[in-house]
Amino acid sequence: MEEKEKNQEVFSLATHNGILYYGNRNHQVRRLDLSNMESLAPFEPPHFDVVTSLSIVRDNLVSGSRDKNLRLWSLDHPINNLRSTSYAHQDWINVTESTIL
Repeated sequence: MEEKEKNQEVFSLATHNGILYYGNRNHQVRRLDLSNMESLAPFEPPHFDVVTSLSIVRDNLVSGSRDKNLRLWSLDHPINNLRSTSYAHQDWINVTESTIL
């Protein structure tokens, strides 16, 4: 991981097909290939606040944030999220564990 960057505290984790997805303080959903520990490009555009929850749903990733938004991402295309909500909740989103089939 990029140890030189500041504000990289991890707030959420998810894994799928050998890739670790993690949400951090700098508003991004980042990816790490576990087979070679290579850092992959983050999902874009970032959230507006800390990414506090991640969940894999089929071939998609759902991210939640303190910005009160949910975003749906294709695992195959990290640029431009598929859908985004505007203030999905009245408070920031925090999921500690979930299983969605």
